[in-house]
Amino acid sequence: MPNDAVQEIKDKLDIVEIIRSYIPLMPAGKNFKAVCPFHKEKTPSFIVSPDRQSWHCFGSCNEGGDVISFVMKYEQVEFYEALKALAEKAGVELKQFNPQQEKEFGVLYDIHEAAVKFYEDQLAQSEEAKFYLKQRGIHDDTREEFSIGFAPNAKDALMVHLINTGYAATDIERAGLAFKTDRGTYMDRFRGRVMFPLKNTFGKTVSFSGRILPNLETDNVGKYINGPETPIFSKSRILYALDKAKQEIKKLEYAAIVEGQMDLVTLYQEGVRNVVATSGTALTNTHLQTLRKITDRIVLAFDTDEAGKLAAERTLDMAHMLDFTARLFFVPDGKDASEYIAKNPGKIKGVIERMQLTPFQFYHDRFFLDQFKNDIKRATRAFLQKTLMLASPIDQNTWIQQLAAKTRIPEQVLYEELQLIKKTRSGKTEPQTAQAVEEAPTSRIEKIARRIALVCTAYPSLRNEIEPYTAYFPKSAFDQKTKDLLEMQSSLEVTGDEETSSNEIKFLLHELKSEYLKAKQQKLVIRMKEAQTEGKPEESSRLLKEFDELTKLREND
Repeated sequence: MPNDAVQEIKDKLDIVEIIRSYIPLMPAGKNFKAVCPFHKEKTPSFIVSPDRQSWHCFGSCNEGGDVISFVMKYEQVEFYEALKALAEKAGVELKQFNPQQEKEFGVLYDIHEAAVKFYEDQLAQSEEAKFYLKQRGIHDDTREEFSIGFAPNAKDALMVHLINTGYAATDIERAGLAFKTDRGTYMDRFRGRVMFPLKNTFGKTVSFSGRILPNLETDNVGKYINGPETPIFSKSRILYALDKAKQEIKKLEYAAIVEGQMDLVTLYQEGVRNVVATSGTALTNTHLQTLRKITDRIVLAFDTDEAGKLAAERTLDMAHMLDFTARLFFVPDGKDASEYIAKNPGKIKGVIERMQLTPFQFYHDRFFLDQFKNDIKRATRAFLQKTLMLASPIDQNTWIQQLAAKTRIPEQVLYEELQLIKKTRSGKTEPQTAQAVEEAPTSRIEKIARRIALVCTAYPSLRNEIEPYTAYFPKSAFDQKTKDLLEMQSSLEVTGDEETSSNEIKFLLHELKSEYLKAKQQKLVIRMKEAQTEGKPEESSRLLKEFDELTKLREND
């Protein structure tokens, strides 16, 4: 990439305006200041200099740079992706790409844009797909706004089209839109599906989610499937429609989160514009960290079944640790949002605003009125476990006061029980019965493995379920020192019955394998970049093949 092209982009953009589009800036003499978006602080230490066209954090980050480095860090993207997005804002045409960067990234974006147009054209020709969307209440203008399309039920329709357009089969496969069969031929990944483009925060399509048409549904075919992990797509990072919602989220100062594209699209056309959705994965810590840069308030709109409530629990735990103010909304009558909207047009926006539950209400009802309604001791322990997830001691104190008022258990007793749970969790119990684990698990893999081990300690019959996954566990997961502590903690921390715990184990094993393979892929990406920097194209290609093999393993889980 010629340096003059980079300089031209920087010359045409005002760093103050670009950064202001992400975070609020306040005048500070000839500069501007803000609370740093990259670490938690109360006193603004983030300075933007119009004269130098640079930014710097004088707090714990102690980092700084130009407009490109800010976008890279804020959006968590590579140099090429940030530069391309800024070039469009500046009206600069990038005529000369670094060939390796173009091969690794650029062609994948181009292929996805071509696929969007192909799927839209196919939808225009499919009466069956248009009828399905009409049945689901999707209007034509909404369909166009979200670039919803249709993948024909043919083995290689997209593949043939893209090859005829000039793209290489290997790049189409690398983009995740086709796969190679055992016979060595290529087949479209998406067939007979309504297609939802998944876009990054710049509005660039990076993958797809496809919903099978009802007449093609079978037990062996997933209702929804998503594109695989690629160099430009990670499902644990992308939130569906965030590119559209982020300005409305800033305006209303909160984000609504739903599970699935169809619910989101129907909510959007009902006027709920501050809404995002996950795509093919449970909400992750990375998703929440992305939202935390925009707002500190969220409303979770999940399904009312047990899976939806478990997802709500898991998300609230993460949200509280990130100091979000969270609320929950469950669609009346046990329906999903799109079903409710179809029967009650024009009402959902007001219902969401009126019928929000606080986390306290949700956990109280879940534990005391549902799961453990006949066992106040287990219900209280389960509730206090959630109290410990709150980042603020003030919030913890408020919850205990409210719980005491509702249950008539004295506050002092609740505090004593809370302290017992704290000691047990940290391993600081009676010296003759247990010793503390030297270091709490830090990586997500270790945390998942620890939780699996904890549940299996409570319900030993579930241990058979983990045998096919033993290769993905860290070595310390089942050592004797850890087992001793788990024995004591399991009765306090595993609050579900055996059936609920079995469902949790299945979900956690899937997450464990996914995180293990993702970690290996992240290491490969670093090694690929090193190989490119050192001028070793053969090594880079070999590593790319390893990356693709790991992607296939993640898909097959």
